[in-house]
Amino acid sequence: MHEWSKRGDVLVFDAEPTPASLDLAGPISLDIALTTTGPSTDLFSKLLDVHADGDAELVAHGRVHMDNPARRLTLSLGHAGYRLRTGHRLRLHLHSSDFPEFVLHPGTDENPWLATHGERTTQRIRPGGADGARLALTVASREH
Repeated sequence: MHEWSKRGDVLVFDAEPTPASLDLAGPISLDIALTTTGPSTDLFSKLLDVHADGDAELVAHGRVHMDNPARRLTLSLGHAGYRLRTGHRLRLHLHSSDFPEFVLHPGTDENPWLATHGERTTQRIRPGGADGARLALTVASREH
C-alpha cells in the first residue's frame, strides 16, 4: 500500500497523527463531486492507517463507476471495526484505476473487457470548501 502513495496518478490526503487511539466502528463513506473528460470513469478509494514509522496498512476500500462526465456521488468504503493507535494517521488514496485487481477503464465508452484501444482522460475533484469532498467516519464513543 505504501508504494501507491508515490504514484503520480493517485491523489493522497494525509490527516494529522491522532493524539489518542481512535476506534472506527461502522460505515465509512466519501461524498465527492467528480468530473471526467471521458464518457465515464471509475473511482477507487483506499483508507490507510499510516504508522509513525511510515508503514501503512489498509483499513477500508471502495469503488464506484460513474456513467456521466460530472456528478456528485457517494462512494461507500464499507464498514470498519478498527483501532487507529496513538500517533498513527489516516491516509486517503483516490485513483481511477486499480489494476490488476480491476480491469483498466479504456477511457472510452467501449466495454473494458473488449476494448481494443484506450484514451487518456482527466478526472477532477474539489477537495475543500463548502461543496468539497467529505470523508465520513463512524467513531465509537469513549467511555468516561
